[in-house]
Amino acid sequence: MASQRPDKRKKEAGVDLRRLRPLLETVYKYREKGALKQEGRKMTQAQRERSCAQLVQGEFEDRLKELHTVEGLCFDYVEPETFTDQLEGYWRWQLSWGGPGDEFRIYVNPDKSVHRIEYWYLDWFDGAKVTLDPEKHSDAWSHLADMVACN
Repeated sequence: MASQRPDKRKKEAGVDLRRLRPLLETVYKYREKGALKQEGRKMTQAQRERSCAQLVQGEFEDRLKELHTVEGLCFDYVEPETFTDQLEGYWRWQLSWGGPGDEFRIYVNPDKSVHRIEYWYLDWFDGAKVTLDPEKHSDAWSHLADMVACN
């Protein structure tokens, strides 16, 4: 009788579980590519209770280690004044989204030369940044500048 229960629930809910399989396979593919939060990057309860300002440095250091292997979700340009009090446009390399999410923001001059790069760690109604130093973070700086130059 226990083996009949899942079938009964499936019929009651009106869901054909076989139709969910392609969706789940897609989610797993994105997870493998690093587009979704990786298993090792899930938040613990202790992290959930800390602010972004308390977490951003550690998250930044982790991202620097995997900078050349992570694919990210998108790389796009955010126009000036897209958000309140945002006077300057920037290139955004979005690595993850949701709560929490993270991204690099690359600010450029009119000739596309990079003048500032920030790493942002964002959670619901909270966010914090680390500004990259072009000398200390030269490898990351040149990698991100190359991404801008290719667009």
